[in-house]
Amino acid sequence: MITAPIFWLIKIAAAVGGAIIGYLVSGPSIRLLFRLALGRPVPGWFLPLGRLGGAALLGALFFMLATLGGNGLGWGSGGLGLGAGSGTGPGIAKSGADKNKTGTGKGEKATREKLVIELLGGDRVAGDQRYYLLKTDESAKTLAEVEDLIKEKPDKLEVHLKLTDESVAASHPAMARLRELLQRYQVPTVTPQEN
Repeated sequence: MITAPIFWLIKIAAAVGGAIIGYLVSGPSIRLLFRLALGRPVPGWFLPLGRLGGAALLGALFFMLATLGGNGLGWGSGGLGLGAGSGTGPGIAKSGADKNKTGTGKGEKATREKLVIELLGGDRVAGDQRYYLLKTDESAKTLAEVEDLIKEKPDKLEVHLKLTDESVAASHPAMARLRELLQRYQVPTVTPQEN
């Protein structure tokens, strides 16, 4: 399981790698495009600025793409430790029969309330990035509205994410933002297994 600090190190390393690639590739690309577009060589002052711009652009792109990839790094369902797996946190029983219960410290078990969140996609996404449909409600919610619901009782909820054929992909930023939110509030999360 990858912890949050290691996850951020992976993102930063991806950004640095992307910046290096962007710097190296943008020089010849700028020369070629400038020559094709204007029919003359690149001015000496423009090439370093273009290379830095290419490095910044590709570094930012790699940084954002490092969060994508479903439950793992894009090659399976390993999980990034951001609440994507069905693992347990502090005080949660580990047996299969008790996976929805949390210990109270006195040997008692308390059942968490199951909250099903379906991710919408395509024409089903309402305006204002309303990707999230709670099974307790009929209208789609924004991430801020989901957060308002979760922060009221994060220690009493277990979230089950639901993906359908009409949902966004598991690698979509809406899914990544929801996972980060659930991790921040330490809400146990169950996601569907990817095939």
